[in-house]
Amino acid sequence: MTGSVTFSVGIGGDGSTVTDDDNATTGLRDGGWRTRFVPCFTNQVSIANYVVTQANAASASATAAGSSATSAAAAYDSFDDRYLGSKASDPSVDNDGNALITGALYWNSTSSVMKVYSGSAWSAAYVPSSGYLALTGGTMTGAITFAAGQFGTNINTFLSTPSSANLAAALTDETGSGLTVFNNTPTLITPILGTPQSGNLANCTFPTLNQSTTGTAANLTAATTLPSGMVLVAPTLGTPSSGTLSSCTVDGTNGVGYINIPQNSQSADYTLVAADAGKQIFHPSSDTTARTFTIPANSSVAYPIGTELTVINQYGAGTITLTSADTLRLITTGTTGVTSVIAGNKADLIKVTSTEWLVSGATYVTPPPTIGQPYGGGFYAGKINVSGTQYYLIVAPKATGEASGKTWGTYGVTTGITSVIDGPTNSASLAALGAAYQAAVFAEGLTIGGYSDWYLPAKNELEVLYYNLKPTTTANDTGSGSNANAVSPEPVSTNYTTGSPAQTSAGIGFRTGETDAFASDYYWSSTEYDSTYAWRQYFGNGDQYNANKAYSTYVRAVRRIAV
Repeated sequence: MTGSVTFSVGIGGDGSTVTDDDNATTGLRDGGWRTRFVPCFTNQVSIANYVVTQANAASASATAAGSSATSAAAAYDSFDDRYLGSKASDPSVDNDGNALITGALYWNSTSSVMKVYSGSAWSAAYVPSSGYLALTGGTMTGAITFAAGQFGTNINTFLSTPSSANLAAALTDETGSGLTVFNNTPTLITPILGTPQSGNLANCTFPTLNQSTTGTAANLTAATTLPSGMVLVAPTLGTPSSGTLSSCTVDGTNGVGYINIPQNSQSADYTLVAADAGKQIFHPSSDTTARTFTIPANSSVAYPIGTELTVINQYGAGTITLTSADTLRLITTGTTGVTSVIAGNKADLIKVTSTEWLVSGATYVTPPPTIGQPYGGGFYAGKINVSGTQYYLIVAPKATGEASGKTWGTYGVTTGITSVIDGPTNSASLAALGAAYQAAVFAEGLTIGGYSDWYLPAKNELEVLYYNLKPTTTANDTGSGSNANAVSPEPVSTNYTTGSPAQTSAGIGFRTGETDAFASDYYWSSTEYDSTYAWRQYFGNGDQYNANKAYSTYVRAVRRIAV
């Protein structure tokens, strides 16, 4: 041999190597073979034994592989006999041509349904969602056929073929004729009748509505007269198209008020009425004359407690005086009496007792001092009674509220302005006639002490000025002085005596020669006598005399406030 040989452990050797040379350790030459032959032979025997062992193992593996292949083939054949795959129609034998086994499956490619063999026939293996109703939801179409005798002949017929005729046949207790007629005495338990498109509900009776009727009645749309005293519990009244909802209360006691505040415009002295409750009494700027608004006493108009009134005085309007025989009490001060509402202001009143109103926004009118004392832009001159309402008369200061050389008006023209007590209306009416009515035009044009409601006094108002502010000691004209509107201490409808009235009190500036004294001359009133004459009064002795309207004489302006 040449080269070297290694007896590998992997094939049964001991891993030694021999060489074809004279190597002292591995060589076979020069006698080396004698010592190495036996080991070499032993390794060859070991290798031969290894080869035999491996051959035996390979044979056993081949035998096992053949057995596995046989088992796999048998398993596939069993599966192939149970799932036949996709077929266009129901098969009669399996894929091997053998008889079908129970439980076999196949996919029907024509109807897209998995089928199972029962042992005698093929059936769908599951329920497709598109062909059956779900437990909830879903829509059923087509007719349903029930087994004979399931519900009764007529019911089965109606359910299978719905029609009015078949329904009528199924309603075995109906009588009469028509679409659906029930017998004469059916009992309907809480039926919902709906809204008929046409026709009348005939031969029906309803219980009489009376005070003992209970329950509910909805949608009474026709005119219905309810018995007096009947109580509707929480009714929904809706929105009436017309008419007035009257005599209603919020809680059985208090009336229904307004959502908005209705307006009642007044341009003259005004006494409120019951219908003014909850309203605004409006004094427009177009009326520059001072006005008195009277809240009627409870004995006259019994406004319910809680009633609210609003008085509005527009900018530029004359001052409003609020007065009442009941108590008017200012909220801020608690003072009582006459109150005033100046232009551009408003007063709110609320009734708190049967005879008391609380007032906010108004100004308290202080009761006047003694005769001749400063008050209300001028001087207090006494009281006058106008149809039961008393007024404080205020005479203007001489320096700003008196003039001489003024005519009353046009001679020969009848104005019809003849009131002996309504100076404010007389004066405004005369001034409106034009510049020829000089006395009234002068008085109406004044603004003194912040007040612009000065006017030419009427005959009886002018008389009060003489009675309380007589400047002289001269004996009085006993043919004059009777005044139906006088207020104590002046006697009513009584002429003067020679000594009464006496000269006015000292120290108040109204005696002859003093700052605000009347002249011992004639002063015009605003009261017409006839077409040619008008009333005036002489402040020397009190003579009341009608004179030519074209005469020139004195004018003294006044204003008044309701007590």
